[in-house]
Order: sequence, then C-alpha cells, then structure tokens
Amino acid sequence: MGAAAVAPERPAEVEGVPAGPLPLSGPAAVAAAVAALHAGGPGAALRVVSMRRLDPAPGAASVAPSSGGEGWQGGGSGSRPGPGDAAESGTAAGGAAAAAEQSAPNASAADGGETASSLPGGGPWPRARQRRLQQQADGRAVARRYLDPRPLNGGELSTLFVIVDLCGLGAGPAVGREDLESLLFEPASSPSSSPPGDASGGSTAQSLEGYVDTCSLGSARLSRSNSRVVGPYKLPCSYTAPSAGATDSDTARDADAAGGGGGNGAADGVIDPREAAAAAAAAGGALSWTAYGCSVRDVFGWADAAAAAAVADGVEPSRYSHLLLVLPPGMRSWAGPACSWTGLATVGPAVVRPDGLYGQGYAWISGDYARTLPSYLHELGHNLWLSHAGLGSCPDCDWSCTMGLCCRTRCFNGPHSWQLGWAAPAPGAVLSAASLAPGAVRRLALPAARLTRASLLVVYADWVAAAEVAAPPTLFVSYRPRQGPYDSDIPLAYSDGVLVHSYNGTSQIDAQPTRLHARLYAGDVWWDAPPDAVVAAAQLAGGAGGGGPVAAIAATAAAAAAAAHASTLTA
Repeated sequence: MGAAAVAPERPAEVEGVPAGPLPLSGPAAVAAAVAALHAGGPGAALRVVSMRRLDPAPGAASVAPSSGGEGWQGGGSGSRPGPGDAAESGTAAGGAAAAAEQSAPNASAADGGETASSLPGGGPWPRARQRRLQQQADGRAVARRYLDPRPLNGGELSTLFVIVDLCGLGAGPAVGREDLESLLFEPASSPSSSPPGDASGGSTAQSLEGYVDTCSLGSARLSRSNSRVVGPYKLPCSYTAPSAGATDSDTARDADAAGGGGGNGAADGVIDPREAAAAAAAAGGALSWTAYGCSVRDVFGWADAAAAAAVADGVEPSRYSHLLLVLPPGMRSWAGPACSWTGLATVGPAVVRPDGLYGQGYAWISGDYARTLPSYLHELGHNLWLSHAGLGSCPDCDWSCTMGLCCRTRCFNGPHSWQLGWAAPAPGAVLSAASLAPGAVRRLALPAARLTRASLLVVYADWVAAAEVAAPPTLFVSYRPRQGPYDSDIPLAYSDGVLVHSYNGTSQIDAQPTRLHARLYAGDVWWDAPPDAVVAAAQLAGGAGGGGPVAAIAATAAAAAAAAHASTLTA
C-alpha cells in the first residue's frame, strides 16, 4: 500500500465559484466516517456502500432527511441489515487492485415460504428468488449498456476546414491556410514519438490533432491523413436562390441560429437537428442568404456556397464527416447580436447517408476564436451528439469539460467521454440494484482519467421509484487531476478531485446534457435524492500519474439508512 498523500489545499475562488467542493450536502456522520478510509494504490480506490432503505421492523419509526438535504433528522430507530459474508473480486485497470466486499442482510426471512409461480417440476418458486433472478438479468443488461462504448463514427473525425471570406467583411479571412494547418495538425516532419494519448512526446506546440489524440487516449483521429484545410474562399455578401416557391421549412430556417453566450464568448451554439436536416436538404443553391444575419438559412447558405467553392477547387466535401467553416472576425459588428457566438454546430449529422450511417456534421467557428483550440473541439463534440456540460441552473458552466464555457483547454467530462467511446467503466464499476444489494459494501480502484480508458464508475440508480423520476438517474464518477498539456487548464475549483456527474441519456447518441454535482476532496461528502446516493472522498493516494483520491460511494434511499450504516464505510 502506498503512503497516503496530503489532501491539496483548498483553492481560492476561481471563475466565480467559491473555494472548496461544489454544491455539497449530506450527513456529518458519513463525512467523519469516510475520513478514516485509506489509499490502496495508483489512482483512486473506491469504497461503494449500498444503503438503500430497508423495510423497517414492525412498529419502527422512519427517519428522513431534512427538506433541504442538509444534515439529518432523527425519528426513532429504523431496521438495519443483518451481517453477511464478504467477497473479494476483480482487478483494476492500470495494475491497481480492485476488491469487492459485500455485507448483505440475511435473506432467509425474505424468502419465508413466500411463493409465486410453480417450477417446471411442480414445486413452488420463491418470490424473493424470482425477484433476485430478474434483478440479476436487469443488472447484466445495465452492464452491457455501459461497459464497452465504441468510438463514435469509428473514431474518424475527418474534417474539411474551409476558411471563408464574406465579401471582405471583418477585414477579410480570420486566418491563412498555412497558419490554420499549423494550429490544427502536428508538424508533418515531426510525428509524435510517444504512445497515443501521451502528451509528453512530439511537438511541444498544441494542436487539434494532439488534443483529440490525448483526450481520446488514441481512440480517435484527426490528422492530415483524414482532414484538410482549404480556402480562403471569397463569398458574396448575399445570394438569392431561383424562385421555386416557399416550403414548409422556410419559416423555421429563418429563425436565428442563436449561438448563445450573449457576447460573453460562450461556445454553446447549436442548431436543432430538424432545422439542420431541412436546411441541408435544400443545399445546391436553393437557399437565399445574406452575410448580414445569422439565421439557420444564412449559415447553411454560407456552408453551401463554401462547399461549391471547394468543389470548384478540386475538393470533394462529401468525403469528410465534418464540414467546418472558419468565418471572418467581428461578426457582431456587421451581423448583429445574433452572431455573438464563439461557434455553432449541428447536434449530430445534418446529413444522414441512405444506409443510415453518419453522413456529415456542420460547424461554424467565429473568426474571433479561429486560433482557439477548444472552440473547434467543442463544435465537433456537438456533431457527435454531445450536449452542453452544465452546473446547477447554468447549462454550460461545467468548467471541467470542453462542452462547458470557452476557452480553457481541457478534455471532456466523464459522461461525455463515455458518449464518445473515449472512456469506459473500470472493471466491475457498473453498479445498479442488481450489484449493490441493501447493506452491500464494494471497494474498487478508479484510475486517473488520462491514465487509461477504463477509468469511470457508473451508478445506475434503478432503485429509485418510477413515481419519483421519469427514468433512473445515472451517475458518472471520475478522477480528474490536471495533466498537461491538454487537460491542465481546468480551474482549481473543478479539478484534482473526484467529480460526480449525471447523464440520463439512454445511448451514446442521446444528446442529453450532463450536470456536474460535486468535486470532492478528502473528507468531502455529497448527497442528494434522487438519485438517493451518497458520494464521499477519503485520502489522496500515491502512485503512477499522480495517484488519486479515495472515494466512497453509497447508494441510499433514506437518511436513516445512511446514518445507521455509516460505520460500514470504515470497515
């Protein structure tokens, strides 16, 4: 066992976020208990405790959390799970051992002669056993959903970058072709000598190619071999399509492609998939547009004209999975506040191939951010069905993720990395009611996010009653130390701890937003309901890649259960 490191000093206020953990709540009893946990090797050792509400003993009063979720309310004694057997299993990625120990209640009373349908041989089928078998089947289905995400579109981020000059507005193109190539790609004569995802080798200058390679741990590719920069192409100030009669989608396409941010540099512009499909279907000179606005019709008209210019230049845009326009700077000054965005993109592809496979996603980068790498990765993320990374009521205030606000250089958060197929759960780290029985204790290793693809803990809270939520909440827990050069610019208030996110999408291409709930240092506790889960971090552990904090994850449906079993966290 490596020596436990000292927890880092709490950072001062960063980017308007107060020092210490992000929105926290939970019992002091659990916080005190988890402080005694010990580090077990590289990365983060996790202790997971299920403390869902058990059926109370006859006549026992219940204990509920306070309305604000802060602290505990006493209300009598609730039932406690009985002693059970412990089991150890599994290993963690990266060489860190993963153990699983379980302390389950005595189930004999639950079986208690209660029967349901008959066995094929005519004997009774215990109802409790039937429930357990169904739960096991459900657990396997949950594990299959999360265990092995495949890189979207085969990991090929083939992109045609088109530099556009809108009739000289903004003093012309934002960047030259060679300058943009040097920003996007690694030097052709100096390929990286380091393994994929290792940012220590090759050129010391940052590039979009290195950014993608590092954040995907080599799972995705964007390079000179599959992508290209063309232009600058000078487009007219406006274009009027031949009269062909109005279509049902004209009004929708006239809506502003509001890129959000209100001029604050937020790269959060998206175009509704239906609007994008309608506009893309009208390509080929059928869209009238102007350079003095940013409606969906306008931006797709620019893309149509730019693609035509590329074809005239001997380039076939349809060969690429992404068409990205680099626009002139100062758009707000001539096109108005609707163009105050950093970037704009379609959510998923605007064009789908006849065979149903990915066709082409569209993206636009404001010339004011043409030399800002995170703006490119953010918009390509939208093309791959990523929504924004939020915090509280702010839809894009998760500074731990490039799908948050621009323009710090950092990788994607845990759930977005899973969506992309760039990260997966660590061995044994998909937990649900089937694998986290009441009173159970699980301990596993959680490597740092940039060390290995298998670095996530997924908690599928299917114990939450259907009456409480439309779908079971899902937590993604990760350890994010700041590691350069592409994941070191996370503000201190969002890094170097255990991050708890939620994402309730049902597949990798479900464009649901993610939410950051907590960043936990040693001794910090987060609790909320739903998902009726307690997440607590213990001490920092030494090891490869800077080690990681220890986290205790406890699933609970009642504060009474958590209070009653807080001692199991230190067992």
